[in-house]
Amino acid sequence: MGELDESGRLRAYVADLQSSLNAHLTGLGARERLEIDGDWGPKTDLAFKRVCRMLGVAPERRVRTFRIVVGATQQRTPEELARADSDGAAYAKRLRHHFATVPAAPPVSTNGARYMGEIAQAARRNGVPLALACAVVEKETGFRNVYGHDPVRNPIKSPPGGLLAVTRDNYREYLAHRRRGLGNQGVGPMQLTSPGLQDRADALGGCWRVGPNITVGLEFLAGNIRRLGLRAGVVAYNGSGAAAQRYGADVLVRAQRWETRLAGARPAPAPKPPRQRPAPAPAQPRTFRLQSPLMRGRDVAAFQKLLNERFALWDIDKRVDTDGEYGPITRRAARQVVYGLGISGTELAHGVTPQLRAKLRTPSRRTADELAHAARRRGWLRRLRRQHQGKGAQAALAYARKHLGVVEAPPSTNRGPLIDRWNRATGTALGSPWCGNFANACLMAAGFPAEPWLKLCSAIEGNARAGKGGWAWTASPRPGDLVLFTVGGAANHVGIVEAVQNGSVVTIEGNTHKDYDPGRFWEGYGVFRRHHPAGKPPIRGYARPPYGR
Repeated sequence: MGELDESGRLRAYVADLQSSLNAHLTGLGARERLEIDGDWGPKTDLAFKRVCRMLGVAPERRVRTFRIVVGATQQRTPEELARADSDGAAYAKRLRHHFATVPAAPPVSTNGARYMGEIAQAARRNGVPLALACAVVEKETGFRNVYGHDPVRNPIKSPPGGLLAVTRDNYREYLAHRRRGLGNQGVGPMQLTSPGLQDRADALGGCWRVGPNITVGLEFLAGNIRRLGLRAGVVAYNGSGAAAQRYGADVLVRAQRWETRLAGARPAPAPKPPRQRPAPAPAQPRTFRLQSPLMRGRDVAAFQKLLNERFALWDIDKRVDTDGEYGPITRRAARQVVYGLGISGTELAHGVTPQLRAKLRTPSRRTADELAHAARRRGWLRRLRRQHQGKGAQAALAYARKHLGVVEAPPSTNRGPLIDRWNRATGTALGSPWCGNFANACLMAAGFPAEPWLKLCSAIEGNARAGKGGWAWTASPRPGDLVLFTVGGAANHVGIVEAVQNGSVVTIEGNTHKDYDPGRFWEGYGVFRRHHPAGKPPIRGYARPPYGR
């Protein structure tokens, strides 16, 4: 795929930084979180200065400082470490006290609702209608911070006919039982049940706390809706089958009632669940961009139909929902079609313009250079076709195996012809650590577009835990998963799982060394096969790519 332009790379760096700033400050009790939008505004600037002071580094907007903040393997100087231990630790203590004494917005009671401040903030951040968010919390727990009643062996759960409130202490007990294999239970207002969602809320400040619990629940709901459409996305929040279908229908009815309540009107009689229709197309052609709330309209639905027609012509078993919403799944499909037609990815840097859509509708408008690029990308189309035949993981692993033995040249430089190419694909400076960029190259071989965030292990784990773009976080590896390793207390090395056998996870990793070589495995010199004990540190978990999406 074409590289991001300078503006696009900067926004990607800032978005990664904002996510890490949130992690630092919510750990001290901050209630307000930065929007992950890639814009450097006053709130991002203040958060950056606060975290830099805690870490003992000067708040200079440059790559080295960014890498320290996001927890990469960038080393701090002895002077910086000393400042962090003295002034930084004292400042962090003052910040913790400040966040604890700043009054939270009081819960608003609207026809029996609680936590309206947290719900409104999380709904706005994730592009979920407030009425729908209220309907889900009402359906799940009646606006209570309680445990569920699932019949698992874990003893921390609500008793039959009663409710057990979630507290910090009993949640710790619950986690201990969960980690011993006694099962997982719905937790909190959003009834987060999967370990991945609970762990994600813990990373934001604690699944037992209302704010992180609602934030993660609405993140998950928003991802379902972007991927499946409104009705199916709500159904998927509960699960599958007839019971989940009834759940979805009831939530949509409740959402209609909440619209009238929030508008100050008396509740209307229960209507039938609304049939989602794309909004009318605007009079003037517009450029499609990812934004919150998502762009909607008949023009988007027409574009989604165009993408599906192109995949059908290529005999690729991939389709996007023609729901009239321009979300991450539609954007990704657009990038694939643009790439397959030989068009430069830079044309997507500012969105899908009317001119670009015209070229996609009539490929004969392509230039001679674009036609030549398309001819050279026929192999990529074959790999994309295999990916959607259920062979995506095999294609990624075939690429990884093909490049076993690639080493840095000159040694210890993070450079080399292939390594430079892998780094360029994600907009990474040449000579940078490249384990994530090798993983990106493997996924590109399986038909994925280049993803700049794959260069950062923290972003891989964060996106997988949040279920973004169809990614998933799991503790049970299978071939083709990305394995994340703890280095320096955070996710800072990644490889691809080749096999699981005899209690070991067999991986292929870039920027590493052979099993028997001395030194730290995350600061190696090439692409090698390695063996790690399954389920033990430094393995922290596995990010599952959306093969077949």
